[in-house]
Amino acid sequence: IYSLLVLTFVTLTANAQFGPGDIAFTTYNSDGAGPSLGVDTFAFVALTDISADDSITFTDNGWFAAGGFRSGESHLKVIFLSDFPCGTEFIIIGTAVYDAGFSDAAITDGSELNLSTSGDQIFAYDSANEPTAGDESGFIAGIQMNSASGWDADATSSNTTALPSAL
Repeated sequence: IYSLLVLTFVTLTANAQFGPGDIAFTTYNSDGAGPSLGVDTFAFVALTDISADDSITFTDNGWFAAGGFRSGESHLKVIFLSDFPCGTEFIIIGTAVYDAGFSDAAITDGSELNLSTSGDQIFAYDSANEPTAGDESGFIAGIQMNSASGWDADATSSNTTALPSAL
């Protein structure tokens, strides 16, 4: 029984690559005027070591106050090509991912985020653990650029979002 419990624990923890606070957003550009004209960009810094084949998914879907993602926007899965130490900064331009030296850092699956100039949000979550209304444990980080007064009460449009309780 002990061996079975250890195997179950190892299996469950092996699936969780990232947790809350393991990245921090550093840049958010929604006007398409960044390094690649017409394409929205954002950047983040890793606050933990990243291993090759680890993945993070980003979405600009809002989060409902009652839980769960609002539908209709993009999800972009980032799969890292090699190991990166804590403190590495990454920039995402459309669906391309670069490290601070503008070397290819990852491959992607999904669609680029279409960030609105009138406000939007980005959530990062562990690709192996998409947050749901009943389980928010997959959240890594979030940024909201809709209001100077803080997070919205609810996700009532593609430009609004509530703050998940896990963050």
